[in-house]
Amino acid sequence: MERASVELEGVSETTLWTLYHRAVEARRPDAVLADSLAVELVEAINFPFVERFGVAVRCVRPGLHEFTDGEPVEPFDFGDELPGGVVAHEVGAISPDETAFHIPAHDALALADGAVRWEPGGPLMFVPDHFMDEPEATKEGLRAAYRGLADLDFRHLLLAHGEPFVDSGREALAAFAG
Repeated sequence: MERASVELEGVSETTLWTLYHRAVEARRPDAVLADSLAVELVEAINFPFVERFGVAVRCVRPGLHEFTDGEPVEPFDFGDELPGGVVAHEVGAISPDETAFHIPAHDALALADGAVRWEPGGPLMFVPDHFMDEPEATKEGLRAAYRGLADLDFRHLLLAHGEPFVDSGREALAAFAG
């Protein structure tokens, strides 16, 4: 993805500060503010957020290829404990950098793009087949990863796409994974 360059300073730059922190909050597994547009815009803008605003950008090692403009990125590996006691778990299957985050302090597990909940109160589902290179093999790989994740201790299942499962997350994931 080609990123748009932005040159701002002074008061105008504060608009990016607000946008950036909306995106940071929206990316959190326990986010209070869901703002996918802020995330999309921050990812599309070539701006030195880390240098200007003093924040760290972290990425699981298999995803580092997404950072091609020399952006300062702190890599982490599957199994690492991140700030806040969050542990990164490999999901793979849909992409090599697909990661789940176990957040023991909040009894939660956050999934990325493999599983969704389109309807409020609806079931856990796979993303549509057109987002997968080999749908059946990808779904089986996701099921296998989710079976392992369902062995973790958590109550809440947080999804990048859709309403979370509150108090019944572990059971919902285990049933979905089969």
